[in-house]
Amino acid sequence: MGQLPYRQHWDALVLQSYRSFLQAEDRLPLALADGDNYESACFEALRHAMSGSIFLYHFSDIAAVRNLIPNLVVGNPGTSKQVLQATRQRISDVLRASQMHQQDYHKLLGEAANAVKHGVLDHQTTYVDRSGMVLAIMSVQAQHGEGKLASQPQVVIRAEARGHQPERHFSLRAVMDAVIGAWCGLQLGLSLP
Repeated sequence: MGQLPYRQHWDALVLQSYRSFLQAEDRLPLALADGDNYESACFEALRHAMSGSIFLYHFSDIAAVRNLIPNLVVGNPGTSKQVLQATRQRISDVLRASQMHQQDYHKLLGEAANAVKHGVLDHQTTYVDRSGMVLAIMSVQAQHGEGKLASQPQVVIRAEARGHQPERHFSLRAVMDAVIGAWCGLQLGLSLP
C-alpha cells in the first residue's frame, strides 16, 4: 500500500476505514434494541475499529518514509527511526496544542493498533492492558466525557489500572477524531472525513 500517492492512501484507506468504523459503531444501539443480531454487530464494529486504528496509526509510517512533514528535528543525517519518532512527536505536539488531555492520543491509538496488528503488545506500554482486551464494546462514560452517553454501547480502548489510576476507557471514536484532526492540521492537503 506504500505505493499509493499519500493523499490517495489517506482517502481510500485511512478515511474509508474510519467511516466504516463510525457506521458500524452507530449501528450498535439499534442492534442492541433488536437483540437478534447484536453479537454480529459487535464483531462488525470491532473489525472496523481494528482496521481503522491500524490504518490511521500507521499513516505516520507513510508520512515518515516520504518525509511529508517539513522541518522535523532529527539528527544530521536523520535515520529512518529518528524521522518516524519525530513524525509521531509532531502529531502529539499538534494534539497537545488542540486539547492538553489529547496529547497522548496518538500513542494510545498506536498501542491499541499494534496489539491488534501483531497479537502482542509492545514491551513498554503506557496505557493498554497487557493481559486482557485492548478494544471492547461497553456502555460506559469514556474519559473526558468524550464518546457516546454511558447508556449507549461504544468501542473503547481499555487502559489498565496502574499505580493509583483506576482502569480507564477512552472512546475510540474521540481518539480517532482527534488524531485525524491533528493530521489535517499539518497542512498536507489531507481531506477531512
